Amino acid sequence: MNKGPIPIAVAAIRDKQGRLLLAKRRDKKFKEANGLWELPGGHVEFKEDAAKAVVRECLEETGLKVKILRLLPKLYNNFWRDAKGDHYHTILVAYECLAVGGKLHDSKHDYKISDLRWVWPDEIIKYKLLPKTKEIVALLNT
Repeated sequence: MNKGPIPIAVAAIRDKQGRLLLAKRRDKKFKEANGLWELPGGHVEFKEDAAKAVVRECLEETGLKVKILRLLPKLYNNFWRDAKGDHYHTILVAYECLAVGGKLHDSKHDYKISDLRWVWPDEIIKYKLLPKTKEIVALLNT
């Protein structure tokens, strides 16, 4: 079965020092994504604005309140196959955000995330990343 396209809002969250927040994904449904690092975010719910979704998802997944600085200038497509063999098409809408409050969750807070880590943007090449993460981070310099 084919599902999608499914809108996903993701956040390139910076702290005041300029580091980016990466989340290590724990995913039984999409095994090819399990253990890879990504930008925080998630599904845009029915009748939900993507900007509101990214703020909500950041708070839920990370514990951080974020301020959206801008919508990044490109959409990305990812294609997945789940454990049952269904195919999914996701469209990533990415925002540059600044952490403005809250407290970073520990890794036990969200069952979909096994770790949260602040990294310098040039360090992301050291991590095994979900598709399109590196391309989204590159947009921060545009």
